Amino acid sequence: MMTLSGRSVQVCKTAFCSLLQVGRKKVDCILRKKKQNNSAPPLDQRGRHDNRPHKIHDDVKQYVRQQIESFPAESSHYSRHINPHKKYLSPLLNLTKMFKMYLEKCKAENMPEKFTQIKKCSYVHIFEIEYNLSFGEPKSDTCSTCDANQQTEEHRENVSLGFELQKNDRAYARESNKACFVTMDLQQTMPLPKMTTNKAFYLRQMWFYNLGFHIISGSQKEFAVFCTWTENVANRGSDEICSSLLTLLEMVDTLKGKDHLIIWSDSCAGQNKNWQLICLYQLLIEKNVFKTIDHKYPEVGHTYLDSDRDFGRIEKVLRKHGNIYTPEKYREIISTASRNNVVLDMTNHFRDFTNLTSGLRLINRKKDLLGLKVPFRDLRWIRVEEYGSYLFKQSFLEFEPFRKVNILRNGATTSCEISSVQRLEEHAGILSGEKINDLQQQLLFVPEEFKWFYDKVIKGNDAKVRDGKTKKNSKRSRVMGAEEM
Repeated sequence: MMTLSGRSVQVCKTAFCSLLQVGRKKVDCILRKKKQNNSAPPLDQRGRHDNRPHKIHDDVKQYVRQQIESFPAESSHYSRHINPHKKYLSPLLNLTKMFKMYLEKCKAENMPEKFTQIKKCSYVHIFEIEYNLSFGEPKSDTCSTCDANQQTEEHRENVSLGFELQKNDRAYARESNKACFVTMDLQQTMPLPKMTTNKAFYLRQMWFYNLGFHIISGSQKEFAVFCTWTENVANRGSDEICSSLLTLLEMVDTLKGKDHLIIWSDSCAGQNKNWQLICLYQLLIEKNVFKTIDHKYPEVGHTYLDSDRDFGRIEKVLRKHGNIYTPEKYREIISTASRNNVVLDMTNHFRDFTNLTSGLRLINRKKDLLGLKVPFRDLRWIRVEEYGSYLFKQSFLEFEPFRKVNILRNGATTSCEISSVQRLEEHAGILSGEKINDLQQQLLFVPEEFKWFYDKVIKGNDAKVRDGKTKKNSKRSRVMGAEEM
């Protein structure tokens, strides 16, 4: 029956199917179900069968997951707050190599044939869908604004101003005999031991740190100084950055007798933009090491630091070396990457800054002289030219005035109680138990002539653990003879 102009009209089955554009089979199926008093639509039964010959078994998927999770992965040191769940595998790895190692593992463990029948595309699918992993160092210094295609005129202007100001500062340092231009940055961490054997990819290595300073001063040829240390000696926080800067000022004659120090670096709060660094600048000004210190921070992802180019030359040479077993070999490579490179071993040069703030009679005030909050994270320019205060700007605009912050304690005089920063007697760095176990396993692949170094590291770390030290409380240690600035 069909409804036409409000009345029911009987039509044949062919006309009914033609008018409603349905097949005869569907009509027959509906009629049959209606006669059975079962007119509700059934559940979708498509795909509910067990005749998929190439389906990946659950135990195979779990074995793939276990192999992927066996590779050491680390979170970003810089962008942890942006990508808290993102982790990074060794830069020497890739998916092709991981899949090849998976097949080798199946063969070595005599796994059934179904474990080796998995295709690379299925392996990659599990890796990409189930894990938030990437290879190499995180691109923490990329610009999030540009990555999101949200550039504004103000953002582009800040980038351009930073580039031009950095260029002008270089020229100023070359022309003046009383100014020096310095860029500083930490290079991508380097593993010890660095080995090409597949076994090493499943194990943790100790890190070798390299803090680079690129120096321009007067008519002298520009050069680079690299402060290096290993993870068991020290960490890579504000203590290490300040210690390296002090050592640089002590050992590099080019920086002595200058009035104006200009530093450019990235904005990593734990290293280059923090209260401790401001306190160090206060000490340098109070002791007349410099008359003015400017520290400038370009837009994230648009740094264009000279240190980055220095690191590029080093990494080009590093790619030619497959196996590296000692920090001395890394230092040799850094030194030969350019004839203008100077390498410093920081092992016995780290300082104790525990009493720096109290000794200088300073207090970390959060408001400027106008009573406005100091947006420390957004600062682009910090200037110190008198003891007890600092100036700051949030951009490189010439017409933007500096804002001043008084950091001298109430009632304190302009004379500080500290005249030196003491050296640490004991190394502050400590390795985790898991990393020590992995280093012991890697000794099988280390030549006999280099094993003494790792034996020394392991024994020294065990002694620290017996003394009750951990990665959290090992930052401060006993100190020895004072170092005068």
